[in-house]
Amino acid sequence: MRAILMALGFLMMASSARAGNFVESFRLLSAKGEAVDTFDTYLARRFEKSSFGMSAFLLVTEGWAEGYVGPTYAPVEWTELNLAIGGEQTPDGMGLRYAAGLWVGTGPWSALLSLEANNDVFTGDDIGAWYDFTSTYSINDWLKLGLRDRRFVGAGPHIVTNIPSTPMSIWATWMPIDPEGLAKTDTMRFLLGSALAFP
Repeated sequence: MRAILMALGFLMMASSARAGNFVESFRLLSAKGEAVDTFDTYLARRFEKSSFGMSAFLLVTEGWAEGYVGPTYAPVEWTELNLAIGGEQTPDGMGLRYAAGLWVGTGPWSALLSLEANNDVFTGDDIGAWYDFTSTYSINDWLKLGLRDRRFVGAGPHIVTNIPSTPMSIWATWMPIDPEGLAKTDTMRFLLGSALAFP
């Protein structure tokens, strides 16, 4: 954890350009009546006059937490790639976690693919692998519509509403189906969240 905090400090001091930073809280709801809360934050900075930068991500949820740091690369204005390494904490202890991401966006369209894995993936246990794919279309300054697919949760329509004159947004995803069949079909499964963006 000390290494992650030191990397975050370096990230903030060594770079200057504004990037998509946020703090977010969301809740998973299902027909079982369960409610699982998650808190995460993402920080990114591009080095001055460079296509390279650094990013960091932290997430805490019931029985599980992770954090990782790594470089970003934006070869063109509409694409950014990132790689990261860090750690995960489970009831069984701590382990390494690896991440990669791809963002593309042009005009009102954008898409983000996030991939994560731990060491178990390299021994054939794919439960240690995770992904989230979100694609959105901006209808106007305050409304985005799209699709989202999150491993172990499900897939379905996604909506984001920006609160005018504030850096806040609220979002919801109805995720009734799971393309992999890892979670049963549940027409009452939703992710509901809010986010605060900052420079």
